[in-house]
Amino acid sequence: MSYKIFETHAHLYFPAFKGKTQQVIEEAQKAGVDKIIQISCEEISSLAGLRLAQSYEGVYCTIGLHPCDVLNIGKKDPQWHNYEGFEDYQPTCQTLEELMEFWEDLYEKNSEHIVGIGETGFDRYHDDSETLYEAQKASFKAHLDLAKKLQLPLIIHNRNSREECLRALEENFDRSAHPEIPGIMHCFCEDIGYAHKVTQDYGFMIGIGGVATYKNAKAIREVIQAIPLKYMVTETDSPFLTPQGAKDQHKASKIKERLLNKPEYLPEIVALIADIKKISVEECAEILYDNAIRVYQL
Repeated sequence: MSYKIFETHAHLYFPAFKGKTQQVIEEAQKAGVDKIIQISCEEISSLAGLRLAQSYEGVYCTIGLHPCDVLNIGKKDPQWHNYEGFEDYQPTCQTLEELMEFWEDLYEKNSEHIVGIGETGFDRYHDDSETLYEAQKASFKAHLDLAKKLQLPLIIHNRNSREECLRALEENFDRSAHPEIPGIMHCFCEDIGYAHKVTQDYGFMIGIGGVATYKNAKAIREVIQAIPLKYMVTETDSPFLTPQGAKDQHKASKIKERLLNKPEYLPEIVALIADIKKISVEECAEILYDNAIRVYQL
């Protein structure tokens, strides 16, 4: 591989990768992936992500509470939270305030490994209840305050909640109080108007991943064409959202084992963006890599 790639959003500590994480990271490096960010979802995953960051060169992590987990603080789901090395760990924080204090202390002790806040934001796809939405609003503001205090980028999750997310930014976000690039709109799936709003008005990057390769993703490809490349970064959201090309190859191989998305598939994303922008893959990869370096301040 003649160019470097930056994986801005992965969850390689998830149970799906149990016993395979080292191999996945090594395969990613062979594919040109130079840096990988482990994105936190709750207390235990923040520690699991930190352990990976401490164990592998080029791996970093974030601290944050996924919007779908905001009502589960202090709880441990035996299926989702069964992270390797943390099978017996029980959450120590019972409130959002305790969690923020826990993470601030964790950052002070591990600032060389922790490079962002999140993922946080809004998700009304799985549960559209007002109870969950109100908890997500409180969590988002707490993350925004922590990002401001620590001067770290914010990783925003936004699913079926475009107006709720914009409203929260309008009410709570002060561009002048945050780093030059305040963060990333993860797994961007909105339209061109929304993309212009979050990039130009608020300064966020947009995360482009496997969804952009799907046949029904015309709107996302139009965003890639319309928005300047300086506002984009690459991601996988591993183990989710496997690119179409990797899916097709897996299907052709007739292997029955479930195909997990992995950072090694990122070259397909870089190639797609380069094709849409009508520039060489090498030039595209360099710009995308530099964008991620700037947003994560590395």
